[in-house]
Amino acid sequence: LHSSKSCKGIDIWCLQSRENRLPWKRIGQEHTSIRLAESVASGTSTEFGRSPAVSATESTLYELCASQTPSVIYILADNQISGAREFERQGVMRCVGDIREMGADRLAISLLDEAVKLAENYGERKRIALAQRALVDGNGAKRIIKELRDSYENPDCGRR
Repeated sequence: LHSSKSCKGIDIWCLQSRENRLPWKRIGQEHTSIRLAESVASGTSTEFGRSPAVSATESTLYELCASQTPSVIYILADNQISGAREFERQGVMRCVGDIREMGADRLAISLLDEAVKLAENYGERKRIALAQRALVDGNGAKRIIKELRDSYENPDCGRR
């Protein structure tokens, strides 16, 4: 299994879970710059923010946004499709495809190619980091409280 782009000198975090069926261990042996992690907590925010990550479309995506980590994502299951599309629409992550359609090896190569492109493009990484910061701004609880207060003060608000 070889990526069409060289990973030499570029660190790429590959987040893996039990459900993840991509051949990261084998790829990591071929490319020493591939760093395997089970979660964002496995590395420091500085490490994650510097290097692109590859991840399935799971709850980890918000952690990657919080650490402003440029990421390339993929889909494992139907319940991840809308999330992947929304993150891509907002410009915070690039979705490469669905493992069920592409197969593990072809998807892994595409993910690495995109991660290398991202690692080589400082302007794009900076743009993504700003979009991620806007998405995960630390004010979510305040917005929820405001919505709850508004709905309490105006019970017909939001009803159709």
